[in-house]
Amino acid sequence: MKNAFKIAESIRYSDDKHEDVLAQQKDLNMRVSAYHNFGFKVSPEMTPKIYDNLEKVCNRLDVDIEKINTFVISKSSLNAYCVDFGRDKGCIIALHSKLINMMSPGEIQFIIGHEIGHYLLQHNYFDNDPEVTIEESSKSRAGEISADRIGLLACGDLDSAVHALIRIQSGLKDEFLGFDLVAYLKQMESEKDYRRHLSKDTHPSNRIRIKALLRFFASDLYRKITNKEEPMEKSDLVDKDGHDIDSQIKEDLDGYFEEKKKPEGELRRYNE
Repeated sequence: MKNAFKIAESIRYSDDKHEDVLAQQKDLNMRVSAYHNFGFKVSPEMTPKIYDNLEKVCNRLDVDIEKINTFVISKSSLNAYCVDFGRDKGCIIALHSKLINMMSPGEIQFIIGHEIGHYLLQHNYFDNDPEVTIEESSKSRAGEISADRIGLLACGDLDSAVHALIRIQSGLKDEFLGFDLVAYLKQMESEKDYRRHLSKDTHPSNRIRIKALLRFFASDLYRKITNKEEPMEKSDLVDKDGHDIDSQIKEDLDGYFEEKKKPEGELRRYNE
């Protein structure tokens, strides 16, 4: 496990600042028992295909699978989340059933790896806080960039990572969805001026997340960690202006979010 935390820290997005924050104070065993009441525990006997994906992710990330308490929850939305109890205790990962039913094995591995990334990097900035502040939202967006990187390492395939993000955004099955990355990026670029979000959004847009993944995929850091010697062809889909990848991602984030505060009564989310 020490190696997993070390690798996670080595690829942390620079604006995703490490903080000594308190994890969930409730007893992990009590929370796991509670999840048994409304969720379905992932196990090799009852959910062998899901468990196989979980096992592959844990092996790739060098994570102790016993610390990743994974449940499927019967929900009609494409979502997943992580509840962290600290590095020593472990975490709970919840996967919505619709997400499992619609995604390929590689996509599921990306999602599981992304959520494990939140645990490895201790992303519990505003647990139990119903009113997320602008500052906390900014931390959350930075954390999503880091967790996506770990998701990519977990699935080992850029296409699966990108497909997962597009599928969550569209909610479409394969029969209705084409995966043309070049066309998607062009479409998102053409719409960016009409898709401004206020700074309370906790997740960056898909356009920013996918471009950030592409930059990481094309980086020397990614090749070093994965022992890949040559840059991959999809690295040509992002511009290379000589700046480090985190500076480029920060420019994308700063250009997409309106950081100027407005009166509280005017804060609202624009159409996504």
